[in-house]
Amino acid sequence: MSEKTPNDILADQIARKLLEEGLIDRSSEKTFIKGVSLGTYKESDWKTLLEEVINKPKPGSNEIKRTKH
Repeated sequence: MSEKTPNDILADQIARKLLEEGLIDRSSEKTFIKGVSLGTYKESDWKTLLEEVINKPKPGSNEIKRTKH
């Protein structure tokens, strides 16, 4: 197994913190870490990823997010 690079370590730390805060979910964790460690994430990638989680209804909630059209 190869040794982790500083980018890999930083990406792991960022992903762990975002998971703790509920800003990413487990299903996108590996993709997120890979994108961050390789430096391939663009602003739009971050925006899309975070908006998906933020706008997702919380379990047991009857709340519906309304967006402006």
